Amino acid sequence: MAAEPTVPIAQPSGALWLVGMMGAGKSTVGRMLGEATGRTFVDLDWRIEETSGRSIAEIFEKDGEAAFRALEAEHVLRIADESAGTIGPVVAAGGGAPTHSGNLELMRGSGLVVWLRADVDEVLRRLDVRSRPLLARAADARARLLQLESQRRDYYRQADLTIDRGERESRAVADEILKWLVDHGGTSLALPPLGSGGRELSVELPSARYHVLVDTHLDAAQHFAARLARIAPPGRTRVGLVTDENVERLHGTRYLAALQKRGFRVMSAIVPAGEESKSLGRVEEVCEALALGGLDRRSLVVALGGGVVGDLAGFVAAILFRGIAWAHVPTTLLAQVDASVGGKTGVNLVPGKNLVGAFHQPSLVLADVGSLATLDARDLRSGLGEIVKHAFLEGGALLERIEARADDARAGDRTLLAELIASSVELKARIVAADERESLPDGGRALLNLGHTIGHALETASARDPETHGLEGTPLRHGEAVALGLLAAARLGKELLDEHPDLEPRLVTLLGRLGLPVDLDERLKRPLALAAITLDKKRAGGQLRLVLLEKPGAAKVIAVDTARVRTLLVR
Repeated sequence: MAAEPTVPIAQPSGALWLVGMMGAGKSTVGRMLGEATGRTFVDLDWRIEETSGRSIAEIFEKDGEAAFRALEAEHVLRIADESAGTIGPVVAAGGGAPTHSGNLELMRGSGLVVWLRADVDEVLRRLDVRSRPLLARAADARARLLQLESQRRDYYRQADLTIDRGERESRAVADEILKWLVDHGGTSLALPPLGSGGRELSVELPSARYHVLVDTHLDAAQHFAARLARIAPPGRTRVGLVTDENVERLHGTRYLAALQKRGFRVMSAIVPAGEESKSLGRVEEVCEALALGGLDRRSLVVALGGGVVGDLAGFVAAILFRGIAWAHVPTTLLAQVDASVGGKTGVNLVPGKNLVGAFHQPSLVLADVGSLATLDARDLRSGLGEIVKHAFLEGGALLERIEARADDARAGDRTLLAELIASSVELKARIVAADERESLPDGGRALLNLGHTIGHALETASARDPETHGLEGTPLRHGEAVALGLLAAARLGKELLDEHPDLEPRLVTLLGRLGLPVDLDERLKRPLALAAITLDKKRAGGQLRLVLLEKPGAAKVIAVDTARVRTLLVR
């Protein structure tokens, strides 16, 4: 039995999953951990044999590996479900279990995953090769083990904790895991509950999987830091916290304290608030500050702020040390429903917005709904403009919801906003999953540009021409520009697709109730606005790629001559 610790052991909720190659000692170490922590011990292979009435070797021989993996996945799912919200068992998983049927995601979502990393020669010393179906018939058992280890390594590396087995006795290995739990103290692994109406959403892309937490709790920072501590590999304790001056004043102290409480060593990089910080010069400054502050390839970047901070910090993470992990805490409604999903990062150039950047997916996103209480009314309305875009792209429950409760949305009803954010994230995640790098020629991720082509042009013109400023004598906010771009898309759709002549007036009504601008015609009279359309980065060969609606829920991408776009838009 593993030695009794002298202080209480932190008990992460859910199961404690042990993964690694056959012969790494998962079963022996697992029993010791079960005894020391008071948890039930489960050997996954033994449970399969017990419930099926056959040995693993018999299942492989008669039914094949695929049948065995299906049984294995059923048991992983059952254990994960049974462990939800409780102190679950210690589970010794089969060597191949994390690599099949989404098992690893279930393990990580239902508890703590520990990789017992063992050298192949040490594994061979421990194993009876004849009892292992994947090795018994191999001409060279060592070569086969090396092959299996190579195939599984990237899955094992996603564990929450890695323990090197070496030549140590199982008791020493179990004691190291117990010590790690003790060192991370009392609540270090326990996840605070999401606030009422909060949601946890999964984003599954070809290149990455991560979660978006929609949290309405008054101190969502604690939940974010706890979750970040769980997904950060051991030893990855340095964090570069990138924020702007306004957000640092409003939210910086509580996020810094939450991260430090979880054992992170935080170096802050604070940039001026505003679109001007989305520049290559600012990228260089932040990279230098983080590098001089002690970050390295194993460090994390945390973006705390709106879309500008998210785009800037995500791009910094994409290029610093040739790419490091990052997490995003968007603090504006616009950023929570837009930049929170998809991994688009970048900065502006003189000709236009977001012309330099990279696709770099975050490891975790927290939409802190409580932070929206610090926004002014115009910023809140700007985020609602992006939600309207998603609503017309979906054409279903989200559109019905925001049309029915537009007044509550404009008033900032927290529960309603959480629902709208979650629905927007789900929609965008589905679209991005089908076309992560916006490579499909028709549809795919390009559909998210609904309202953006003309909207970006109006936004650019507004920043340069005081006569085209938005409300309160300042340039258009992004969501306001998108709202105007939606009206332009509706007008062009009517002319080019001959569909839904009532779409533009319907949009005018909804946008007006939300307090968003609808003065499209006045803005299109300005020469700078029309000139900006020709510089849009989606232009190719004198044509613009436009996203237009045949009807709510049915969008398509078409190419139109720039001159014709002008003719159809201007009345």
